[in-house]
Amino acid sequence: MADLTSALQQIQKLRIAYTAQIAEKLAQLQAGRQGLEQLPWNPQRAVSLHRQAHNLAGSGATFGYTELSQAARSLELALLPLCDHRLPPEAEQLVLIDTALTTLFTVGLALKASDAQEPHAGPQPARTMTRTQTLVVTDDDMEASENLSIQLDYFGYTVHTVSALDTLSTVARKVAPAAIILDLTRPEADYAGTVRALHDQGHIPAPIIFLSQRSDFAARLQAVRAGGSAFVLKPVDVSDLVLILDLLTHVVPPEPYRVLIVDDSVLVARAHALILRAAGMQVGVVSDPTEVLSVLAEQQPDLVLMDMYMPDCKGHELAAIIRQQATFHGMPIVFLSAETNREIQLAAMGHGGDDFLTKPVAPAHLVAAVKSRVERARAIRGQLNRDSLTGLLTHAATTEQIGRELARVQRYQGKLSVAMLDVDHFKRVNDRYGHSTGDRVLKSLARLLRQQLRASDVIGRYGGEEFVVLLPETDSAHALSVLERIRELFAQIQHQTVGATFTVTFSAGIASIPPFGDRNAVLEAADAALYGAKQSGRNRVLLAEMLDPSQLSKAVAATQHTTSSLDFGPSMRHTNGSLLKALIVDDDSELRAVLAHWLNGWGWTVTSVTNGPAALAQLDQTSLDVVLLDVLMPGLGGLEVLGQIRAQAFDVAVIMLTAFSSEQLAISALRQGADDYVRKPLEPTELRAVLERTLSRLRLVRENAMLQRRLTEVLARST
Repeated sequence: MADLTSALQQIQKLRIAYTAQIAEKLAQLQAGRQGLEQLPWNPQRAVSLHRQAHNLAGSGATFGYTELSQAARSLELALLPLCDHRLPPEAEQLVLIDTALTTLFTVGLALKASDAQEPHAGPQPARTMTRTQTLVVTDDDMEASENLSIQLDYFGYTVHTVSALDTLSTVARKVAPAAIILDLTRPEADYAGTVRALHDQGHIPAPIIFLSQRSDFAARLQAVRAGGSAFVLKPVDVSDLVLILDLLTHVVPPEPYRVLIVDDSVLVARAHALILRAAGMQVGVVSDPTEVLSVLAEQQPDLVLMDMYMPDCKGHELAAIIRQQATFHGMPIVFLSAETNREIQLAAMGHGGDDFLTKPVAPAHLVAAVKSRVERARAIRGQLNRDSLTGLLTHAATTEQIGRELARVQRYQGKLSVAMLDVDHFKRVNDRYGHSTGDRVLKSLARLLRQQLRASDVIGRYGGEEFVVLLPETDSAHALSVLERIRELFAQIQHQTVGATFTVTFSAGIASIPPFGDRNAVLEAADAALYGAKQSGRNRVLLAEMLDPSQLSKAVAATQHTTSSLDFGPSMRHTNGSLLKALIVDDDSELRAVLAHWLNGWGWTVTSVTNGPAALAQLDQTSLDVVLLDVLMPGLGGLEVLGQIRAQAFDVAVIMLTAFSSEQLAISALRQGADDYVRKPLEPTELRAVLERTLSRLRLVRENAMLQRRLTEVLARST
């Protein structure tokens, strides 16, 4: 509520500033009116004047000046025929324009900054209870309760321990817990009555979690009848309990929504930005449409809120340009304009828009519309970009985010620390306790990282037990302090499995910009520091800048050797031992070089071309096994090349290279004869798996074709 109040106060200041500009806006309209009668006739003058009137209609309504907005709207409608027909105005049309302009001047000049009223705030958001991270645990076994309290404290929960049910009400009333954990150990205890009494007294705005050493149906039924929201077996696996608590109490804050506002009216854009920021969103503002693509690439917003009418580029044109970029196919675009013509609104959405809001829009309506669109888009994107086990970014999504953060640092000369984390002796955990227990260890580390790091930090699962953390605007000393704290907490977390309790540690390496200067250098340095931490005993965090040059070079060489053996593995060859042949078709020179490097390491002979015609020519000249074909290329596109490959019956497998957001194109390619596809940014393990799968099918197809030829020959000889 305080944030909204502050936002409304700032909007009031913007309103006063806007009022002070009205006289200047009216003077611009008057000058534009005079241009309508200048010879030779130029219809662009009418278009420009129409846009000024439209902007005034929208901005006036946004700041609460209804009469001003209506008068500007009348002028806008009077000018519309000149814009549509591109003909000089007739006398009757000039009379209508002058009448509307006179009314607008009368209303506008009567306004003074000192007369500004408090803007209409729209419906106020409902006051919601802020839940704490405080828990109440009731257990007769005080030693077990104390140990559970210590473990939960590592994950950010504060625990109040109660030894008897009859004192639970007093403690609950005092601390207002986010959840209550009850030990279901005494069959004779009236748990249902205790919980019901707490509800009746208004002491429990929180879920109930029951702990029990029994897993039979009767115990579970007793917990359900007592109002339990969850049932956890003892001995308690803290990682599992924390996941349940996170789900029930929502203590891990979601990443703030990122919105980009595109509007040539700076004051209006700032007013809308204040409203969205008050709702907890991160908002960027662009007034020049030509800058939008670069800002989109850098900020990667969840949603674009866009004005319809802007100089040089209209909203629907900008939306079409954005949709041409495969990366932004799934990003919602919402138009925000004073335009009320439904046909025009629908036409605009036909160019790539997802929704249309009409100015003025109430703050609560604006926030709700943005939230609903972002939530839906994030849910879809999360299925592609999030690791199913940990909920962190996948390797490919992390790699993309690394590139984005490094570009931002280089553009603004900022700071960035990159940390590589690896769970120590993780193979031993899997071998000794099983893979399901190992999975719980990884989930607990992921949960701890999310809880301890900032919303602006980026966390990804880079490999099996390897994680990457990006800390923007953080120097190496601060990054070391943060990672050391997390390392110490994680080392004290007790993991449960059948008949055993154990702890796990991790090692980490950190490199920062500065002193390391670019993407490759900082990633290699962080990996080298991680290698150094492992070599020097594990369970420690090491800064790359602490290594002397010889150590750093040695560590980099060692990590590169490890990566090479991991990425390439045994060579892939024909069954007769001959080398496989691949053709890479992509207009991105860097990607071609990376793919060629990987394939050469796997024992392939590689040819690369930049476009479709060159690919078809190569297929005519050379016998190939696999074509790696980019979907989106200038000129002859990937789908067209695929069509010609299948039409000419080349004996070759085709794997399409697609962006994350061009899934539909990939599906179309499969229907047109592609064998498989991989998403950009590529990772070697995924590409190798796709290649092996494709080669298995290709061998079967070729063997079947050979058998068919032999059968045909035998039949021909027999006749």
